[in-house]
Amino acid sequence: MTLPGTGMSADFGLTVDGHTVSSLLGEVGLDLSRVIQTRHALIVPQLNASYLHEFEAERSPIRGRFRGDLAAVAAFDLFSDTPDRDFFNVGASLRFQFLWGSFFVSWDRHFDHGNYTFESFNGGLRFEF
Repeated sequence: MTLPGTGMSADFGLTVDGHTVSSLLGEVGLDLSRVIQTRHALIVPQLNASYLHEFEAERSPIRGRFRGDLAAVAAFDLFSDTPDRDFFNVGASLRFQFLWGSFFVSWDRHFDHGNYTFESFNGGLRFEF
């Protein structure tokens, strides 16, 4: 992932150089589901849990300077946080399959991922034509 340089206004605003992050993420997990047949639809609840490991990302410097520094010689480095190498993901979803298509809702959340929280809710429709 590459982040472009950014800037802020005013003399004490910061100009930050571009920054590149490399990541290689491995995941192993378990999905459990069951099909429930009703008169009008198939209902498929699903639970999942997985362990994730970061193999490549490292703590890295991010170079910046104050916008008011006209000589632009006082650049400084800030260091990113050390990435959390091991964390977990859990999720649940529910799918309804009808003759005309399907509908689903799902939830996922990362746990034990340092100072980072990731939680997502998704939903969707699929139509047959």
